[in-house]
Amino acid sequence: MNNNYSIDFFQKTMLKKALFEKYQNDLVDMNYENFQEIFQEILTNLSSWTESNVRERAKIFDEKGPGSIVDFKTDSNEHLLSFYQEAADLGFLGLSASKNYGGMNFPLLLSFMGFSLIAKECLSSSAQIGFFLSMISMIEKFCDEKDKQELIPLIIQGKISGCMCLTES
Repeated sequence: MNNNYSIDFFQKTMLKKALFEKYQNDLVDMNYENFQEIFQEILTNLSSWTESNVRERAKIFDEKGPGSIVDFKTDSNEHLLSFYQEAADLGFLGLSASKNYGGMNFPLLLSFMGFSLIAKECLSSSAQIGFFLSMISMIEKFCDEKDKQELIPLIIQGKISGCMCLTES
């Protein structure tokens, strides 16, 4: 069953027009119709991927887990690594990242919609993928240019991820 509720919602709202107008300067070779087609194609591909691969892999994670901790380091199993690689190959990790670093510079809303499609099929997978997306955003906002040039392309390719530590002090 292909549940395209997010695509239907997007199609029925004025969000797409507003987003196009806001990002038109960044989406150089694109008119409004191209913009609509690309948004729908991206969401359709993400929906197909999540409803097949992510859903099936969720069962494997429930049975086998995503990996283990060895010598205080995460040792991701082949199932988790293939999830990361599929997300990178689909271009999902770079959807909202700046073109300066290999991303596609689409509105963050598109990443959030894709993230929700992943969460619908496997909540733990959405938490994993969130570390890629949130790290790109933090690096773009708070790091110097050298670090951005070095780290963001690696995150978009799925080669490195990140984590965050909060303290109460």
